[in-house]
Amino acid sequence: MVVIYNRNSSVPFNFEFKPTGLICGDNLILDPINGEVPPNGFMTIKLTLIPDYIPSIYEGELECEIDWKEYKESIFLRIRKRAEINVTAQEQDAEGVDTELIKNVLKDVVQIVLTER
Repeated sequence: MVVIYNRNSSVPFNFEFKPTGLICGDNLILDPINGEVPPNGFMTIKLTLIPDYIPSIYEGELECEIDWKEYKESIFLRIRKRAEINVTAQEQDAEGVDTELIKNVLKDVVQIVLTER
């Protein structure tokens, strides 16, 4: 959950989260995605992640535009998602695959991707 506060004692503002292409097939639901925050008020935003079948890793920002009627500004929420593949020993034996080796290779690749800039 995220809470947006309006510390202004006399002016409300409207907010709206902008669409993002960050989520790699996942479904990220923000509820509400827009609304009005009254003076000295707040709004609680619920974030729900419905992951895709394929594990994904990403990081970036969600933009929330704030409209004060006289001017607009944006705030950014930093998000990061990591995924890990868990395979039981029973699944390993049933398929005859060395899943520990595959997991180690995938972890190394993920680390390389995350540390490259």
